[in-house]
Amino acid sequence: MSKERLSRRDFIKGSGLALASFVLSPERSKKEFPLVISHLQTDLPLYALTIDDCWMPEVLVEMLDYLRENRFQATFFPIATAALACNEISPDIFKRVAEEGHTIGYHTMNHPAKERVLQTSYEEWNADYDNWTRNFRWLLGQDYYSLAVKRYARAPYGEFTESFLGMCENKGLTPYFWSADSGSLENNIPLSRGNILLLHVTDRDLGLMRDELSLASRDLRAASISCIEDENYCPAAYPLDGDLRRRKNFSTNIRGT
Repeated sequence: MSKERLSRRDFIKGSGLALASFVLSPERSKKEFPLVISHLQTDLPLYALTIDDCWMPEVLVEMLDYLRENRFQATFFPIATAALACNEISPDIFKRVAEEGHTIGYHTMNHPAKERVLQTSYEEWNADYDNWTRNFRWLLGQDYYSLAVKRYARAPYGEFTESFLGMCENKGLTPYFWSADSGSLENNIPLSRGNILLLHVTDRDLGLMRDELSLASRDLRAASISCIEDENYCPAAYPLDGDLRRRKNFSTNIRGT
């Protein structure tokens, strides 16, 4: 049986409805929460590649190899317990993430079940973020932490509750949703400039990166959120209108190396 393919219009409509359910409700609009970003404005031929969770260290290594070979950047949203487990098997793997120009955002300590996410209080989210940052400072050391970890946040399952957004406001975090995911790649939906693509560190998404990403991207390149927001965080060269455009070499900013 052939796999049902979503139209681009249906996909965007579904994504918009999901986003509206937690961003545009009347109750939320009365509160001054940070805007949940699902698309980035850019004049460059780039989309943001974001990779969540980071279980499965062997797959993470292969993803990093793929990104390096293709000179792509990404923003990782790792669960702290997953990162600690990866580090046990592949020591300093997240230092490699930093050294190769990728950036890192908050995605909770343990990625609780959806029911628990919906019940987590503002105070609990603040404590969770503080615990997450302590663990990443331990994993990376302060120099690598300062280099790679940005004030980005992604709620588990995209459930940006009022308590989660309140924590983001308190901690100065920018919350990021997504406008494309693995289903986009499976259904041959082309990526567009400024899309935020969500993938996970899984065998399935590694295969999609290898087999489908170049087709979906066409003339676009994968970049980190940081690169799109600030060209100083782009690699040394990115194509622009067919030319190579010089950029700041991100990896040389590590102090003490």
